[in-house]
Amino acid sequence: MPPRSDESGHLSTVVNHCYEDWQHIDMARHIVLVLLTAASAVLLTPAAASAHSLQFVSMRPADGGTITAPDAEVVVTYTGPFDMRDLEVRMPSGTIERPEVRFAGATASFTVPPVPSPGRITLVWHVPNSDGHVVRYQRVLVAADSAVDPHARDVRAAVAAMLGALRSARSFGQ
Repeated sequence: MPPRSDESGHLSTVVNHCYEDWQHIDMARHIVLVLLTAASAVLLTPAAASAHSLQFVSMRPADGGTITAPDAEVVVTYTGPFDMRDLEVRMPSGTIERPEVRFAGATASFTVPPVPSPGRITLVWHVPNSDGHVVRYQRVLVAADSAVDPHARDVRAAVAAMLGALRSARSFGQ
C-alpha cells in the first residue's frame, strides 16, 4: 500500500532528523578525537621534556663578563645537582688549566687559575643529563690587566726589559 501524502511528509521529516542526528554524532566523534589528541600531546610533552630536565641557570661572572682580580671565583648554577666534567680553563696565552671544582647542591664553584696575560678566557665543561646524554657548555670571560697574576706581570716586565736591552745593544754595536 502506498504511503499517504501526510505519512510521506512525516517519513521524510523522520529521515531528515535521523540524518541531522547522525551529523551531530559524527561531529561529536570528531570533537572527542581532537580533544583526545590534544590531551595526549599535553600528557606526553612533560615526559619528553624531562629527558633533559637539568638546565643551566647562570654563571657568575656572567658569560662575557670581566674578571678584575687574581684568584677570581666562578660560580655556575643549574636547576638541580649536577656533575661538571672535564672543566678546562683556556687562558689568553693558549695554555689549558684544569682547576678543582667544588659542588654544593645545584651550584659548582672554582677559582680561576693564575692568569698569565690579559685577554679572553674560555671555559669549557660537560654535564651529563638524567638520560645519560652529555651536554657541552662553553662560556667566555675577559681577564682585565688587574686580574693578571703578579708574578706573570713581573716576568712579562723582565722579558720586555731584556728585549729592550738586546735591541739597544744591537743598535749600539752597529
